[in-house]
Amino acid sequence: MVRRGWVGLVGLIFMIGTTGPRVPPARAADPDKPHPHRGILTPYEVEPLFIALNAEQLEKLAEGKIVHMTIKKKDTGGTGIGVVDIAAPPEVVWSRITGFDHYAEWIGPVKFCNVYAQSGDTTWTHTKIKGFLYKYEYYLVNIFYPEDSLLLWTLDYDRKSDFDDCVGAWYVEPHPDRESWSRAWFSSDLDLNSPIPGFLMKSIKKKGIKDAVSWVKKESEAAVAESLN
Repeated sequence: MVRRGWVGLVGLIFMIGTTGPRVPPARAADPDKPHPHRGILTPYEVEPLFIALNAEQLEKLAEGKIVHMTIKKKDTGGTGIGVVDIAAPPEVVWSRITGFDHYAEWIGPVKFCNVYAQSGDTTWTHTKIKGFLYKYEYYLVNIFYPEDSLLLWTLDYDRKSDFDDCVGAWYVEPHPDRESWSRAWFSSDLDLNSPIPGFLMKSIKKKGIKDAVSWVKKESEAAVAESLN
């Protein structure tokens, strides 16, 4: 199947880390100019982010911990996947993931997030993030596949972003054993357009995955708790 793009913002904002390295953008974002290319990284396919979990991983999930694993990809060598169990049904989890207008409220590094276009299940977002020693601005195409319980993203290549490229995916399924719970899967690839050693980028991406699934778990469970009050 052809890979399409979704709202990478959810995990993308953490790929630099909350105290990220000093890697200023090589170019300024510009909505009136196209991105220098039409995509370098291979987008994710319209299929579940599913890998069989072993007994140890299932035990970690049951304890409320995040499971991290790596899958092979031809253009990046390997891509991390984060998995977490959430005490909220899938529809609540999706409401957090797709709640773009609330990102500045829910996610620390996000200072601005605006939906600048919408067509069916496709959403275009403009985001600004800022933290200690870093500041980035980027434009994303976000496509939701409700029948596949999948959300994918790429950059909007009709606009210039500070990131060189980014692709990713969220997959949310009903928990196999717990009623009204979900199991969420997240993965993303990112090129910062800055010279960063491979070992450092690997560490940044791993932290990005952990932080992405953590905030979605926190906000989803908070929404459920609020509805019960």
